[in-house]
Amino acid sequence: KPQHDYPVLSAMSTTPMGPQEYLQDRVEQQLPWYGKKSAGNKSRYQLLRLLQISLGILVSAGGVYAEGIPHGAWLLSGFGVLISLSAAWETVFDHQNNWVRYRRIKEELKREKILYATASGPYRREAAQIDGAEASFTLFVERVEGLLGEEVEQWSSSAGQSAAAGAASTPSDPSP
Repeated sequence: KPQHDYPVLSAMSTTPMGPQEYLQDRVEQQLPWYGKKSAGNKSRYQLLRLLQISLGILVSAGGVYAEGIPHGAWLLSGFGVLISLSAAWETVFDHQNNWVRYRRIKEELKREKILYATASGPYRREAAQIDGAEASFTLFVERVEGLLGEEVEQWSSSAGQSAAAGAASTPSDPSP
């Protein structure tokens, strides 16, 4: 009979995580992560959009004066290429949607934390029952993990769509 060593499982505690430990080790660690990701995506999105708009204005206005500027046609063409590259970058990395999604999850995590801490909303009903504290904590964990799981599902779905799009654009191997 083969013996398996599973260090991760053996290192895990057999006692369930309590509310304070869960808040500290799970929720509090997620809030700054989502905040940082949201802010970074917002900055990149706004930078790319500002670049596109600015270069678009230069191309439009520069078209009138292109003949009087040395290498004006090449310069305007280069601006057009930069506009296209920044639009492609924005499309591929989806900074706007990532910014909004990360911010939404952060705000929903904060809301769940406040509702749980004040025994409000869905936790009010649970807190009024006999095992209210335990039921509220269980509901809190389920709701928080649902939010975090939703993010993982969206990521894997978009990664799967990207892989499928890449596979669809790659020619098939005709050999058997």
